Amino acid sequence: VNVLSNSTILVAGRLIIDGQISGTGKLTLDAAVPGFTAECSLTGTTANTLSGTVQLREGLLTLDKPSLVDAINGPLIIGNGSGAATNATVRYGAIGDQMRGIDVTVQSDGTLDLNGRSEFINSLTMIGGVVTNSPTSGFLEVESLFNDDFRITSAGSTPARIYGRLSLGNTSPYFWVTNGPRSEEHTSE
Repeated sequence: VNVLSNSTILVAGRLIIDGQISGTGKLTLDAAVPGFTAECSLTGTTANTLSGTVQLREGLLTLDKPSLVDAINGPLIIGNGSGAATNATVRYGAIGDQMRGIDVTVQSDGTLDLNGRSEFINSLTMIGGVVTNSPTSGFLEVESLFNDDFRITSAGSTPARIYGRLSLGNTSPYFWVTNGPRSEEHTSE
């Protein structure tokens, strides 16, 4: 699949993309019929090189490539900001480490489910939503070299939640926690 310009794939039932996704456009995955089953699996042994944003608006996106083979290569947005926290779920299959170094945004209706796997990402922005890792044998590591690597913003009455282990690398990362009009900077050591 070569994404040359901004494109949308509407999924009904189960779609398996077994091979490489390349290009520079934005790729949006969405349910063909809201509320019905929409599952897309990224499989195959070739890394995806798509540098544009991948957004899962509704449904389930399973990352099922081998370890150290990129399933997602550009920024990832999970959800569109409307619906329940499980409206859009990105879940790891059998192996982790498929999004190394990317920027991840979890909207209020989004869930990033590591499924017991480990991952190293560049930055995590949560606008509500959920990051989970059950069973808790794996971890999520935010390894940005920049000062704005971890942002949590409340989406109205929808809090952002992290379940499982979160590693913040070997640096002193900055936390930006926003809830309404006030904003405070938090750091951890």
